[in-house]
Amino acid sequence: MGLQGFAQNIYVNSASQLQTALNNAQPGNVIIIQDGYYERPGGFYANAGIDGTIANPITVIGSRNVVLSTNNLSSGYAFSLKGNKYWIIKGFTVTNSKNGVVLDNCKYITVDSIQAKKLGQDGVHLRTHTSYSVVKNCYIDSTGLNDYRYGEGIYIGSAYSNWCTYTNCDPDTSNYNQILNNSFGNFITAENIDIKEGTKGGLIKGNQFNGTGLQGMNGGDSWIDVKGNNYIIEDNIGNNSILDGFQTHIQQPGGYGNYNIFRNNTLNVNGPGYGIKVQTSNANGTAYNNSVCNNNTVYGSASGLTNVSVLNCTPVLPVQIIQWTAERKDQSVVFTWQISELSDVVIFEIEGSANRDFIQLVTEQPSGNIYSRRINAVDPSYKFFRLLVKLRSGEKIYSNIIQISNEESFNIYIQDRMIIVSSIHPNAILKIFNDAGQLLATYKVNSGTNKFDLPTDMRNCVAQVISAAGVFTKRLQPVR
Repeated sequence: MGLQGFAQNIYVNSASQLQTALNNAQPGNVIIIQDGYYERPGGFYANAGIDGTIANPITVIGSRNVVLSTNNLSSGYAFSLKGNKYWIIKGFTVTNSKNGVVLDNCKYITVDSIQAKKLGQDGVHLRTHTSYSVVKNCYIDSTGLNDYRYGEGIYIGSAYSNWCTYTNCDPDTSNYNQILNNSFGNFITAENIDIKEGTKGGLIKGNQFNGTGLQGMNGGDSWIDVKGNNYIIEDNIGNNSILDGFQTHIQQPGGYGNYNIFRNNTLNVNGPGYGIKVQTSNANGTAYNNSVCNNNTVYGSASGLTNVSVLNCTPVLPVQIIQWTAERKDQSVVFTWQISELSDVVIFEIEGSANRDFIQLVTEQPSGNIYSRRINAVDPSYKFFRLLVKLRSGEKIYSNIIQISNEESFNIYIQDRMIIVSSIHPNAILKIFNDAGQLLATYKVNSGTNKFDLPTDMRNCVAQVISAAGVFTKRLQPVR
C-alpha cells in the first residue's frame, strides 16, 4: 500500500512510508501516522531545508498508539528535525531509543502532546541554536535507562563542553523557547528540565515536576537547573526531590545564570535542601538579578524557600501595541509604532512579505515606548508588513498586518483647517494620529471627495487610510 493523499493529508502505515513522507514534506502537509509500531535504525528524521511556513506548517500527527523507535537504547533519535522551520509534532509516542525527540538548528517548532518514555538518555532535546519553539502537553518518563547522568526529561541547549561539537565552539544560543504544561513520571533520572548556559529568554510554565526518580549523578538533584539567562519559571508544581526544587548555577565564565525570575510556583520538596537554591558566586563569576518572588509556596523543604532575599514581585503589565503604521517613500518604508509597556520587551522585529510568508527585515532594541524606523531599499514586491514584539517570558506579540497599496489610491491633504481625502475606494477608514502616536480621530471614507474637521490645535499629524486595497499612510503638512 503506497502513500495515500488527498488535499494536504498524507496517510502512512509503515516505517518506509513515514520516512518517505518526511523526506518529501511540503508546506501545509499533514502527515497522519496510523496506529502501530514504527521502527527504523537511527530513527525518523527530516533534513535541513524542508520547511513549513507560518501560515502552512508541516504537521506530523498520530495517537499515543503510534510508537516510534530505533529499538536500541544506545543509538539514534526516535524522531528528529535537523535545520527546519514551522513544524508541528503531535500526539505520538517515542520510545526504546537513545533519545526521544531531538531538534537541531530549528526554529518555530511545536512539540505537542508527545509521550516520551523508556529512553537511554533524554526525552526532548532543543539543541544547536534551536529557538522560538514550544514543548507543551507532553508526558515524559523512564529516561536515562542507559546512563543515569544524561536522563533529563527536557534539555535546552548544550553544555559548554559540547559547544565545539555542536556550535563551532560558540555558545549554543537555543533561545526564546517555551516549556508549557508538561508532566513528568516517576523515573526521570536527571533534571526534569535542564537549561544550559548560553541560552536565554525562555518560559517554563504550568508544568508538573516529579523528582522521585532523581539519581543525584552529574548534578541531577533538582527538578530544574537554570544555567541560562532571562528565564521566567512560573505557575509550576513540583513534588519530591532528593535535594532542592529549583537551582541556578554559574556553569561557565561568560555571564550566564542571571536575570531569572521564579514566581508563583508550588514546591513540595520533601527533601533536605531549598525550594529554590540560587548560586550567587563561584570560581566562574558572580550571578546577578535572579529573583525569587514571595508568591512561591514551599512545603517539606528542610532549608526553607530560598537562600537569597525574597522579593515582592509586582506583576508585569501586559505589553500592547498601541500604534503600528508604515509609509512607503520611493524604495524605502518608514515604520512607526508605540507600545504600552517596555519592561518585559527583549527586542522588536519588523517583518515583510510579498505573499504573507514573512521574513525578518530589521531588528530594533527596546529604548522607549515610541519608535520610528526607516528601512532603505525595500523590495518593491513587499506590500505586507508586521511588527513582532518578543518578551522576556518567551511570549511573542504580533501587530496587525499592514498592506501598503502600491497604487496611490488616495490623495490626502489639509486645506482651510479641513482634512481632504479623495478616494477611489468605498468603505475605507481614516485614522489620525499625533506625533506621540496617540489616536485622535477616526472617520469613515467613501469614494470621491471627503472632508473632515482637523482635530483641535493640531499642527502636525499622520493620516492612515485602511481599505480593501491596503493601507495608505501620509504625514500631513503642518497647519500654518
